[in-house]
Amino acid sequence: MAKINQSDLKKFSFREQKSRHAQQEFGPGKGEYIICPEGGEAFFHKSWHHSLADFKHLSADKKISFKLCPFHQMVKNKQYEGEILVENVPDKDRRELLRLIERSGEHGYRSDPMDRVIKIETKGGGVRIETSENQLAQKIANKIRDRFKKTKREVRRGKRNSDVVSIKIAFNE
Repeated sequence: MAKINQSDLKKFSFREQKSRHAQQEFGPGKGEYIICPEGGEAFFHKSWHHSLADFKHLSADKKISFKLCPFHQMVKNKQYEGEILVENVPDKDRRELLRLIERSGEHGYRSDPMDRVIKIETKGGGVRIETSENQLAQKIANKIRDRFKKTKREVRRGKRNSDVVSIKIAFNE
């Protein structure tokens, strides 16, 4: 039988590490429960959930505090991670575009309570969308591109340590 040395053992003992960004953004998991006073979202088991109704092992001795969730903190600070600028929207497609954006935002919220559309502004022939997550903005932009074939897309990422993504979509006339 072959001997296994210590360096070989380290190769096979894999433990998933949190990224440095995840540790900085949320910090290490704590034994407490946080409820957002604005929307009722609850933080437990190292992530945000839609409510404490999802948690079956809640007891009276658990520490519960009230603090804004990251989504409501972003709204309060007038921040966003994703921005989509849609230009030259034809009048015949405007209503369908807005419904597509709203449905995509609802779908993102169902999967993760922190993935939401913050704001939808219509101005002139364009629409501006702000999202709480850059991935949600990219998903919405992909759905717009897939649904409306006559569009051009340009993606700009934020500075080095920024999570912000700005996507510009222009309808061809």
